[in-house]
Formats: sequence, C-alpha cells, structure tokens
Amino acid sequence: MTKEGCQWSEQQKLQIIQEVEVNGLVPLLRKNDLSQSLFHM
Repeated sequence: MTKEGCQWSEQQKLQIIQEVEVNGLVPLLRKNDLSQSLFHM
C-alpha cells in the first residue's frame, strides 16, 4: 500500500503563506494538519 501525497494548488500555497503572516506558523500547521518540516520544504 502506498501513501499518496497531498497536491496543493498554487493558490492554496499562497493562501497558506499569507495566513502564516497573519496568524503565525503553529496555528496554521495545526489547522491544516501539516508538519513543520513539510512546510519548510
């Protein structure tokens, strides 16, 4: 069984970056169930 990765559109990526600027990194990671290492890739 393989684990499929999440495909983020360019618009979704920009929205996430903008949200980090407003709310901070930790709340965004929790909201979107992301790891910090994934965000910094």
